[in-house]
Amino acid sequence: MQLQFKETKLLLQKEREAAKREAARAPVIQEVPVVDHDLLEKLTSENEKLKTLDRLPLLPEEALLGCVSSASSSSWFPSYDQTISQCHGLKLHCSNLKDKVVLQRGVMIGHRGIGA
Repeated sequence: MQLQFKETKLLLQKEREAAKREAARAPVIQEVPVVDHDLLEKLTSENEKLKTLDRLPLLPEEALLGCVSSASSSSWFPSYDQTISQCHGLKLHCSNLKDKVVLQRGVMIGHRGIGA
């Protein structure tokens, strides 16, 4: 029994040493370049488009300020008061429609009650 124990202990020790040697060895990993040519072409063309957009001349600060002031006074950008009044108008219109639906339902219910 003791002989088997010693043999097992020796085998275990040898396995540990072998495992340490394997762990110490650097794994050899070969990198294989994988190229998706379609994706590469797509990204290259998109990159070129972005570069051309980046090369567009920038407007001077005065021109930008002029655009903002003229845009705020134009009819393209409604003022806050106009927007609020439009919202109130839509709310009023919706509430009127709801009232009409309620009245119509009441008429239909009353009509059914009379005929029954």
